Amino acid sequence: MSRRRPTFLARFMHQWRRVRRHELTRTLRHMHYQQKRAAYVRTYVEKSLSSLDRAEGKIQDDQQGPQADQDYFDEWP
Repeated sequence: MSRRRPTFLARFMHQWRRVRRHELTRTLRHMHYQQKRAAYVRTYVEKSLSSLDRAEGKIQDDQQGPQADQDYFDEWP
């Protein structure tokens, strides 16, 4: 029994769906990478601010870390 070849439209739609799936998967992967990078940068900045504050004598112990960081940002205009 012979198989019918798909029509031009069916082949085109199949290829379009493959390309679209690839684009969407790539976008999701990129968004995941951006989120991981943002978390890394956020942690780095928070640690750097805490380190600077400790060096300037603004913080005596690490228990005050998050509140001191918030106070630091509240000082900005």
